[in-house]
Amino acid sequence: MSTVEMVALTDVVEILDRFRVPVSAKQRQLRVGAVPYYGATGQAGWIDEPIFDEPLVLLGEDAVPFLDPSAPKAYPIDGPSWVNNHAHVLRALPGKVDRAFLVHSLNVADYRGLVNGTTRLKLTQASMKELRIPLPPLAEQRCIVARLAEIGNATTRGAYALGQATTLTEQLRQSVLFRAFDGPSDTTIGEVGEVFVGATPSRADPALWDGTVPWVSSGEVAFDRIGSTREGISESALRNASRRIHPVGTVLVAMIGEGRTRGQAAILDIPAAHNQNCASIRLDRDRMLPEYLFYWFMARYDENRGGGAGSQQPALNGKLVKSLRIPCPPLTVQAAVVADIGAWFTRVEALAGNIENTRTLVRALDAASRYRALRTPAVP
Repeated sequence: MSTVEMVALTDVVEILDRFRVPVSAKQRQLRVGAVPYYGATGQAGWIDEPIFDEPLVLLGEDAVPFLDPSAPKAYPIDGPSWVNNHAHVLRALPGKVDRAFLVHSLNVADYRGLVNGTTRLKLTQASMKELRIPLPPLAEQRCIVARLAEIGNATTRGAYALGQATTLTEQLRQSVLFRAFDGPSDTTIGEVGEVFVGATPSRADPALWDGTVPWVSSGEVAFDRIGSTREGISESALRNASRRIHPVGTVLVAMIGEGRTRGQAAILDIPAAHNQNCASIRLDRDRMLPEYLFYWFMARYDENRGGGAGSQQPALNGKLVKSLRIPCPPLTVQAAVVADIGAWFTRVEALAGNIENTRTLVRALDAASRYRALRTPAVP
């Protein structure tokens, strides 16, 4: 099968980087207007006057995933615009290259060996000039662009279907939890266990830190089992070790935390202390199983988050945690509930894994299809 001729990027574009004008964020705040202000990956704001006023192609100079073949690196702009120095500005030469074809070519180009940097890859103008892109005849370029639009539409439909499937798996997870705890709430947490609030040793005293006692922060309480912690404290930081170091099987709940932390629960698989943003619940094992309470917190997550009290941010507290009402069936029933939820969650996780694998495959197929379309002559 024949392939398309490869040419230097500089044969088909004029580079307009010399017209870019850097402007600081502070200066831009004083110049807000109706003109789009563009950066490496898209529009980054508005400004009061344009530098350019024509159809152009912008190619990221830095902060762009150059080595990800499925990620965009270039995009078209039209009309009045201001471009900062994080994007290269290209004018497609009329009669040489179709602008949409140019964007597609730059998005699937091989940037290996051209970009430098470790955490923030950069494509200098000198390296960009070494880029080579496919260049079939102009009419064929437009046929390829139309073909790529069809591929894009199919990919979009596939991504939407996968998004819907992801939503359905989460709905299935929630329905399993709802069904498990739809009985009457006949007791409180305080009646089936002791509730403790943790503490944070002084950061000003190094002797209290980097010790052998695992110490849990609220950010580590994330609907999971805790087998290790990011930090440890010394035994001298504990005024009463028997009441501060909680045994395996203790259920933790985050009372305060950023984002979605508040209201999440965890089970200790190691003895550990924790900070004041968490409550620990040592259950009477003759009354309630830790896993049962853990799943109940998962089922009641949204409700428990809404029941907080505090002046600085919505929060739970030890008293509220003790007063939370919960169903308390016999232990045999609790064990059956835990087993049923675990079995269903295993199925849901398998479904979610298959969906994510399919999403990765769709992205890879999309990138491969675009690459092939750009390098294979169009068949009339």
